[in-house]
Amino acid sequence: MNKQRDNALISNWIDKANQDWRANPELGILCIRTIELLTDVSFKHINHITYQLVFQELGIDKSDAQAKNVVVVIDYLSSERLKLLEMRFQFQDSGASHLHQIDAIDVIEAMSDGNFYHPITGELVEDFKQKIFAYFVPSEQLRKVHG
Repeated sequence: MNKQRDNALISNWIDKANQDWRANPELGILCIRTIELLTDVSFKHINHITYQLVFQELGIDKSDAQAKNVVVVIDYLSSERLKLLEMRFQFQDSGASHLHQIDAIDVIEAMSDGNFYHPITGELVEDFKQKIFAYFVPSEQLRKVHG
């Protein structure tokens, strides 16, 4: 894509956000700040986006009331409406720094039946909700903006 089309795409995302958050200007402003962050050249090579990274880059403490709004905005940006981000999941072994990417269907099944099995060993994982984390990757559209 060329720069003019990139700017038009970004403007389109911002216009949609303004429309969708018209009734809640605080969320609208946060959403636009997040779109600007994600489309900034400094994010060009970032392919693993966490809530914590967004909190940090926007200068929001995760214990702040505004942090809940960041989660709402990220959910919106990963929805079919905008498709800037794609949600993924990872499992962190207890006592290990190794992360395993897991499918969304495995997370859905674990949440519905209350059991999650280690992706390598197949063993039942205790307290799995504390060990599964959402993260996001840039969508194809967002990757095109970055070239």
